[in-house]
Amino acid sequence: MMLPEKMSDAEIAYVSSLKEEAGLDWSDITQRFNKKFKKDRTLDSVKKSYHRNRDRLDNPSEYVRLYKDVARTKRASTLNSKDLKKLVDQSLSREDIVDAIKGSAKELNKLVTPKAVKLPKFKKGKKGMTLELLISDVHVGKLTRTFNNEVLKRRLKQISDTTIKEMQRAAEHYKIDKIILAFLGDMIESATMHGTESSKGCEFGNSRQVQECLTHCFQLIVVPVAHAAAKLGAEIECIGVTGNHDRTEVHRTYNQPGAENVTWIIYKTMEEFCKVAGLKNISWKIPEEPYQLVDIYGEKVLYEHYDNAKGNTRVALESLMAKRVNQLKTPIRFMRGGHYHSPTEYDVGKIVTNGNVPGNDGYSTVLGFDCEPCQTLNFYIKREKSDSIKRETSFYKRFLIQLN
Repeated sequence: MMLPEKMSDAEIAYVSSLKEEAGLDWSDITQRFNKKFKKDRTLDSVKKSYHRNRDRLDNPSEYVRLYKDVARTKRASTLNSKDLKKLVDQSLSREDIVDAIKGSAKELNKLVTPKAVKLPKFKKGKKGMTLELLISDVHVGKLTRTFNNEVLKRRLKQISDTTIKEMQRAAEHYKIDKIILAFLGDMIESATMHGTESSKGCEFGNSRQVQECLTHCFQLIVVPVAHAAAKLGAEIECIGVTGNHDRTEVHRTYNQPGAENVTWIIYKTMEEFCKVAGLKNISWKIPEEPYQLVDIYGEKVLYEHYDNAKGNTRVALESLMAKRVNQLKTPIRFMRGGHYHSPTEYDVGKIVTNGNVPGNDGYSTVLGFDCEPCQTLNFYIKREKSDSIKRETSFYKRFLIQLN
């Protein structure tokens, strides 16, 4: 068997620089390589030669330097090249997904590790409060007349800014115990799940969708909310469940979709980013199955995307809830999900359907739906035996964050 042709340092460096450009695949890289060095090599030849010779680079790319710095300065951290490769191999070994993670890791050097915060002194008698931000149907990569990547970033920042203001306002009267950031699936649009129909509605491909999603969700939501929560002495609990769009294949999988879909990579990488950034008040729950149970003041909350429900009706959602109760052998008080793009509430906070980030698209326009972009922020108050007003549950109110 013939070994791949050896590359010069200049050729390796050139290919490496092309790989860091967004939107270039190996076909583009091969074409540019042949034009640059006046050669006539095949795609397979360039690709194999690069992989065989790239370790000889004297000046590694930015993301390689970043991994080395992280490993040297934070030995306890698990974010390094070896562990990221292991993480990716657990779900998808595709090179474009690996490159997406490496590209997002470059953004870490822009973060400032938060200084230790002295916990504030709380007035006696303040009740405990938990805020729950539902983040779903973000559809990173979707392209419509009113939505693209720049609009996405503006709306994600609006979500975190509003959440922080509501948190600070609530802290005047309550002790903020915890902020739950519930990522409920359909984080990317997927340019391949429905073939040509999907690609026509996307601004860019799957690898960049993964990169943009984990970068922006981490920097525009997780980091600012975590910093604000730390100043109030509050913990952050992140939930990460998958959706039906969070895949590259045409057909959905029923084999541990939480671990097999690309959200596993997005959530797991954000979890590692939190460690590297020094966000010590954050914990993550990332299930391999499509749902997650969490306890809020002694009451169980089920988080699921709702693509397993047969509609956004009370009957359909209560049926899904009953199936999970029977399956998990535990009482469930609340259920939270997305998928239907229309904010809905049944009973007093019992079942909540979240909105979406892009707003109307071709699907909703053709079928006559009206999907205003919004996300949901829920409030819970810890109940005390001495309460003058007896509440049936800890649920307090639902607040819709309308996006523009």
